Amino acid sequence: MRPHQSLKSGNPIPPLPIFIGIILSLAGCDRPECRNGNALFEKYSPSAEEYKDELIRQMAIRDSNRFKFWFDSIYENDTSRDILVTIQSDSLCAQIQLSVRSSKKGIEQLLLNNGLGYRGAELKGLKFRTEKDSVSTEFIFQEISRIVD
Repeated sequence: MRPHQSLKSGNPIPPLPIFIGIILSLAGCDRPECRNGNALFEKYSPSAEEYKDELIRQMAIRDSNRFKFWFDSIYENDTSRDILVTIQSDSLCAQIQLSVRSSKKGIEQLLLNNGLGYRGAELKGLKFRTEKDSVSTEFIFQEISRIVD
């Protein structure tokens, strides 16, 4: 048997550098590295009012067209179903907890599978609204245009 030849098919096995290159190109499809420089995002959880208020301030000073959203997980309890999403922009790296109410536009399959297989998927065209009163802030999911996995 010649070097770099498969035992079964007789076809050559790709040399190690080509195999490594293929693996690295596939790994390059992940989301960009997300670095947080905001102490409030480190101190509080995404469900805390302090975190939500800071996130509103940070989103207001940035171009919303540059936001990218990445699915993280689903949380359910007796009264609500939320999705946790990473939000990234120029120097913003945070998580946003979106309450899923009546609209499930674009995430039906994700919800059906309880998010399994979707972690890290980009949520294109994500739209949500903010409901804020004197006591609490809530981010309400509206729709996405597509999921890029």
